[in-house]
Amino acid sequence: MGTPAPTTILTEIGLRLANITTGNGYNFTVKKVARSRLEPFDGYDLPCVNYWSTGFLVSRMGFLQIWTELGLGGLVLVFLLIRGWLRRKVDLRGSKKIEFWRAGLFLAIFLCLPMNLLTVFLLAWLMSTRVFEVGEGVGLFDGLELRKQDGSNMNVSIGLKTGLAVIVIGLVSFGSYWWGKILLGEIYLRRSFVAMAKNDGGATYDWQFKAMRMNPKSVEYRRFYSQTNLSLAQALLNEEGASDEKKQQASALVQQAVDEAKAAVVLDRGDAVGWVNLAGIYRALAGMVDGAADWSLQAYQQAVALNPMNSALRLDLGSLLFAAGRYEEADRVFEQVIVDKQNFANGWYNWAHNAKKMNRLADAVARLSQAVALVPVDSGDYEKASDELAEWKEELDAAVAEAKVVEEARQAETLRAPEPLPVAGKEEQVDVSTEEMEPPEMELVPAEEEMPTEEEGME
Repeated sequence: MGTPAPTTILTEIGLRLANITTGNGYNFTVKKVARSRLEPFDGYDLPCVNYWSTGFLVSRMGFLQIWTELGLGGLVLVFLLIRGWLRRKVDLRGSKKIEFWRAGLFLAIFLCLPMNLLTVFLLAWLMSTRVFEVGEGVGLFDGLELRKQDGSNMNVSIGLKTGLAVIVIGLVSFGSYWWGKILLGEIYLRRSFVAMAKNDGGATYDWQFKAMRMNPKSVEYRRFYSQTNLSLAQALLNEEGASDEKKQQASALVQQAVDEAKAAVVLDRGDAVGWVNLAGIYRALAGMVDGAADWSLQAYQQAVALNPMNSALRLDLGSLLFAAGRYEEADRVFEQVIVDKQNFANGWYNWAHNAKKMNRLADAVARLSQAVALVPVDSGDYEKASDELAEWKEELDAAVAEAKVVEEARQAETLRAPEPLPVAGKEEQVDVSTEEMEPPEMELVPAEEEMPTEEEGME
């Protein structure tokens, strides 16, 4: 792309930063982050990441990673490694003592730190040292000989060592080539972030494209690239009086955003983040592409299935169902959000709005009250939710009063069967002149009929 196009990436970043509140499940707010420049945090104010919605790929310690990947067999290998190191403690003289403790340090680093390329390299170096040698020989291939037909011996250790060296050099060269491409891709990706911070959409697009060419199998690069394409397309479509050429460019960017998001999912179908990214792109296209809302719903369902303990994913799924008018399904999803995380204020808030849409005002007020109780008093969310709660309470009181009036009216209109005339005995009869008790004579007056008009009379 030649000229930089305006983007909404920074605006989106600002909106997401504004959502970092304790009501959304975080243990710190933007205000507290700003306050950290003036005074240190203490106690409950210590900022922490929302780990309940975070997936982990690497264990905190190396031996835990081995345990996770290899099971009990991995623990046995760790035990044998430590046992082999301790067995060399019996003879610590001179340089052997230094080698022993150096190997112990590297072994501790490998087992106690998160596993990465550096710790794996230390393990490989550790296994190649003399500390773990079983015999007293110098090397693995030393002393290997072949007997010739004439009875003499031929030393083959030099040939084996040379062949092994060639293999190792080839593997190292091949690995260095790929690691170099991966490192270059990371450099290009960082440059794209710098361009993004400058609101330079064109440079962001170009650097991410170069990064993806360096490592086309990277799921992360594909996700970033899809979001950049979507942001550029939205920026072009939001321009006033956009030309047909720009609309065509936006259409191509939209298609490319979907293709890259789908490619990320294909590369790793078990990655919930990739499905969420695809669902978000489909959701952004709901007003422009037919069927995008249904595709977004399917992608969110797949993400929830892959990461069922992430309440944020369920909340997004419920919000999508709510937007589609499927309130019964949304209600069940929001309920599961609260079951998984009962102190999730945004979950209670969405559940309350869904109940109000279903005309269940009592449930809506109860749920919104719970949301207000979880939101910090000094936040803008508290004021917003409190105003809504007061308004909903007034609606609930009016609905209750109206229902009470209707119920009272229904109770007043009770059914009564015809009652028989009273029958009195001779002792209970009263001697009264019936002539004086008869009703007065009544003259039946016919209903007034319309007097004919003169024209009607003449007819």
